[in-house]
Amino acid sequence: MLEKEFLDYVKQQDITCGPGWYGLVLWILEVLKYHNENNPEIQYKIIRIEEKMGELHIEIPEKFPGFVKKMINMANVSSKTICEYCGCIGELQQYDGGYKTLCSECKKKYKRKKEPIVANVANDVLDYMSKQSTIHCEYGWYGLIMSVVVAAVEYNVKNPDNPYKPLFEEKDGKLSIEPDAPPESLKEIIHRAQDASGKICDRCGCRGKLQEGMKEGPRTLCRECGKMKYDEIKTMAIRRHRLKAAERGYIIWNNGDN
Repeated sequence: MLEKEFLDYVKQQDITCGPGWYGLVLWILEVLKYHNENNPEIQYKIIRIEEKMGELHIEIPEKFPGFVKKMINMANVSSKTICEYCGCIGELQQYDGGYKTLCSECKKKYKRKKEPIVANVANDVLDYMSKQSTIHCEYGWYGLIMSVVVAAVEYNVKNPDNPYKPLFEEKDGKLSIEPDAPPESLKEIIHRAQDASGKICDRCGCRGKLQEGMKEGPRTLCRECGKMKYDEIKTMAIRRHRLKAAERGYIIWNNGDN
């Protein structure tokens, strides 16, 4: 799913990649949005966003802002080490006659390339993301968060009298998911997401590492985001809370295998 306001910056709006790369894509679109808003004389657009040969492929015109190009190159490189399905650490590998970047768990879980990522719970995921769960972290971890949300929705469909409603936030440089006592069936995926958050930049979704001594406290950042000043990031308004679906709307991710 993707905020509709970002679709204005993509010509081919059928974005075809798995939800594990959600953080990488959102960062690129937010940076481009910020650039266009501050340079209204030229409005740049991405041509298409898709999975191609196991990598995140973002096609852009020949003339494009240099800083955004750099972020796109970083996202492409990182996508080869981040599972397209769940956002955890993965590797580029041969898969079902082609290539996919997957973690070991998702490779076992999704045996057929055309098996849907979100299955039959798309509408429930929309409702859950906008009304039930609260997300207090930057876009970089949204791929990890999506995997937990999908699992939680699937659990809640089966257990409507005892739903699990997680709160996501950054705490001491890693992803914190409350309450601390999730259902047994969700413990593994929550543990994997929290563990991976210490290796993925919470700002841009690229590979990163936990850094101490930041102005705002410990953060997991990539090298480039670690160089950027806190006030610079804050000015770009990257840190956002989820808004209600009625206010901004969403579209469903297509995993590109249909």
